Amino acid sequence: MMREIVYCLYGLVFRIMRIFPVKKNKALFFMIHDCKFQGNLRFVYEEWGKQCPDGERVVLSKKQMLSKDGKKGPKSPVRRLCGLLQFAIEVPYHWETAEYVFLNDNFLPMRFMPVPEEKKVYQLFHGAGAFKRFGLDTEPDPLVRKYVLLGNKRQVRYICTTAEHIVPIYTGAFGVDSELIDPNGIPLMDFYFDEKRKKKALKTLYRKHPEFQGKKMLLYAPTFRTEPSENDLLMVRFDAERLLRELGDAYCLAVRFHPQKPPRMQELPEGCVNVTSYFDVRGLYVASEALITDYSCSAVEYALLRKPVYLYAYDLDSFDRGFAWDYRGMPGGIASDMEELIRQLKSPACGMANTDYILKEHFDSPEGGVSERLVRQIEEERN
Repeated sequence: MMREIVYCLYGLVFRIMRIFPVKKNKALFFMIHDCKFQGNLRFVYEEWGKQCPDGERVVLSKKQMLSKDGKKGPKSPVRRLCGLLQFAIEVPYHWETAEYVFLNDNFLPMRFMPVPEEKKVYQLFHGAGAFKRFGLDTEPDPLVRKYVLLGNKRQVRYICTTAEHIVPIYTGAFGVDSELIDPNGIPLMDFYFDEKRKKKALKTLYRKHPEFQGKKMLLYAPTFRTEPSENDLLMVRFDAERLLRELGDAYCLAVRFHPQKPPRMQELPEGCVNVTSYFDVRGLYVASEALITDYSCSAVEYALLRKPVYLYAYDLDSFDRGFAWDYRGMPGGIASDMEELIRQLKSPACGMANTDYILKEHFDSPEGGVSERLVRQIEEERN
């Protein structure tokens, strides 16, 4: 009840901010999901600057405003209060004065916000494809489901995904009509077809982590588990020391946990580096020889590099979020223990079989130019 009252009052602030006029070509890029401003929002932000150089671009991050921790430890009470006021006032102001709003996740207060007239709200999401079930298809809280469903129906005018047959999955996950879903690609795909971007990302990574240079780097990027106790088992069930011993000195291992729910863990063995806090996951993708994951949509993005993807799913039978496609049908196989994973890693054909299958199942047209097309489409619709 209290949550509903707070959201209702917050929606009232948005209504008050309508006293300010909407600014032509102003775009708000609102990071609800913390992605270090490197995903779909960033690519559209950069393209918006090219095609609308006179337009105003505003970037806001929910985490930066409301997080209890800063770069150098816990925030002071004053800084936390300032962040709360910023969230309470600045977000509604920029939302209501922007002509376009771009999001990367569901925003629950939309249920109580005024219905836009000419404003366009674009849901760019933060994931690729539909590897596991997500959104409304996995939300157990009926109140949250209600907020997401009504908020999206009232506000969202566009959602992007990577293939036509994924559209029904997105209609269920977001609770919107299929006509609002564009299956012609997502903006972050542009990275994988831009050699300059990839070289720059690699150079930046090596400046931060010179220990990866000259090594065959494997990237382990599991998704989180719902229960904290299960999440804490991620590195207990993944024997990094054995893996590096079996593969030899030519290899090193980078570990990237889900940034919102990393496990509590002990020190990693030699040759293994925790890169969860590194700002650009795509730089890690480019630098790595192969990806090891479980149920993460990182596999969908990574497949665009045409490099091996290995699936280590020790808890497949108990994973509680389910799948949106035939996960068990991976032609390269799914490892349930370290012995099987190491065997597969020694056979690149297994990983490439998975990669080819992911590409086939998740992309109608694996190509770049998505951000340019989207911004051009917005301009044409406005004119």
